[in-house]
Amino acid sequence: MLWLPAVTVADELEVFESLAREPATAAELADRHGFQLRGADILLGLLTALKFCVSHLGRYQVTEPTRNYLLRASPFYWGGVFVQQRAVQPDACRDSRCRSSRRITPSSRSPRRSPRSKCGKAAR
Repeated sequence: MLWLPAVTVADELEVFESLAREPATAAELADRHGFQLRGADILLGLLTALKFCVSHLGRYQVTEPTRNYLLRASPFYWGGVFVQQRAVQPDACRDSRCRSSRRITPSSRSPRRSPRSKCGKAAR
């Protein structure tokens, strides 16, 4: 589910609602929402690759499954998934527990084993 953060961002910034109301180019979407063009272009490219949007002549619009499940007005909206993602993701990225506190040093590595011969005994 590596795509979940990107879809969460698009949901939070109301990208799907905006494209459902009126298809737009990356520049138009960036202007509409005050995004940087590069960020809008990257996000729309990713959403298109994941089949949440389609592009026709450079204008992006939502797909039918996106319209059914990712628009807030839809009775089938999966909003609870995104609320959980927003609650968990920021802390998980900043939490020091995500990083290993154990440093690997030459003495902490497993000892090297002697190469074995075909019969299973250590080679001399």
